[in-house]
Amino acid sequence: MTSFIPLHVHSHFSILDGLSKPEQLTARCVELGYKACALTDHGTISGCVAFHRAMTKKGLKPILGCELYVTDRDPDDKEAKVSHLCVLAKNKKGWDNLVALVSKSNEHFYRKPRVSLEMIKPYSEGLIAFSGHPGSTLANALFTTREVYGMSREDAQKHLVPNAYKVAKDEISKHLDVFDDFYIESQLIDKERMPVTLLIDMILREAAGAFVDEDGVCLADNKVVATGDSHYCRREDAIDQRVLLCSNLKTTFKEIEQKQRMGDPVPLGGFFESNNYHIPSVEDMLAVVVDESDIQTSVDIAEMCEEYEVLGPPMLPDFDCGGMTQAEYLTASCREGFKKKLSDLPPEKKQEYGDRFRSELAVISKAKLEGYFLIVQDYVKYAKDQGQLIGPARGSAGGSLISYLLDITNIDPIKYDLLFSRFFNKARSYKEHINFKELDYLQFVEKMEQNRV
Repeated sequence: MTSFIPLHVHSHFSILDGLSKPEQLTARCVELGYKACALTDHGTISGCVAFHRAMTKKGLKPILGCELYVTDRDPDDKEAKVSHLCVLAKNKKGWDNLVALVSKSNEHFYRKPRVSLEMIKPYSEGLIAFSGHPGSTLANALFTTREVYGMSREDAQKHLVPNAYKVAKDEISKHLDVFDDFYIESQLIDKERMPVTLLIDMILREAAGAFVDEDGVCLADNKVVATGDSHYCRREDAIDQRVLLCSNLKTTFKEIEQKQRMGDPVPLGGFFESNNYHIPSVEDMLAVVVDESDIQTSVDIAEMCEEYEVLGPPMLPDFDCGGMTQAEYLTASCREGFKKKLSDLPPEKKQEYGDRFRSELAVISKAKLEGYFLIVQDYVKYAKDQGQLIGPARGSAGGSLISYLLDITNIDPIKYDLLFSRFFNKARSYKEHINFKELDYLQFVEKMEQNRV
């Protein structure tokens, strides 16, 4: 019996493009009997934690990925056009690399976060990549214009670049040089409306036939995977997704309909003309694929992907304390603040402030939060040095004398009878020493909630 795993799926974290929440995607997978599903939002992994939780809660395997925005030019070149490339994290190493890669892409943000293949290569270990749908690097390289996606197959063929098969081979070769696991993506879910997808599929399959691995297996024989391009769960959800798109495009349904009547191009027009961008059933896929084995490849990829935890304990950077421990540095910094702000206090008041400081420090030290205070002090000081406006305090943080002594806040908590226990207290600390590195993050959160006063 043929099975299928959706590997090209968008959630509402694909802002104003994808519709469904992670919980809704999970429910749809349960409804269709799928044992796994991938999440590949545009340029972001923001939904991966919520998706991971929703899937594992239902006993399904979450496959975490991203549809990256890729350019073949300098990512900082504002004139450079971007195309799409889907990648999946095969294992924990792949996830760590994907996190780093998405972070790097935002360092080159212009309208969208962007990377080049050269930037991806150092982070490619543990990643699985697909050649992509229409609009991908490989598909765009085959044509002289991107307008072909609204044309008939015959008209699109007139816009093929010279030596299209060689161009396809060259592009595949570039990707094989970056990724150990690279697949040709056969995305024909909307081929009736977009017949050019059949032309792209034919060219890429033929070009892939030129590549043989060390075992003598042809790339075109076992590395073509059938996908959908899921932006909502069910066909009937298409109308709701179009509302999002109108907001994205700053237009209205009336204006879209007028353009369609006049034959004018509509941005993202396929979504306004088709309801095929749902999570497809096995029957939906069988009705469109060239080769049924392409569907099985999606299952094979899902089985390759390991299950791993994406959450971990808080990872604070090491704060440079100039040879002192963090506790020593924090104490010394607070003493400096004491001299600066409270040196004129009468002796009995100094005793009160000293007792309060020591009690706060004891709680902070037990919770091993010295580094946290030093890091916050560092960036608040930087902001003030740059002339940026900083508020006097926020919420319960105003109840911390140590925050006041470090110039994180500007409010004397004793003067205004503010309680440190509202900010942090012994009940929120562990009764016994627990190694953060060995503690599961979700258990940590649950423990904190149980101990909250």
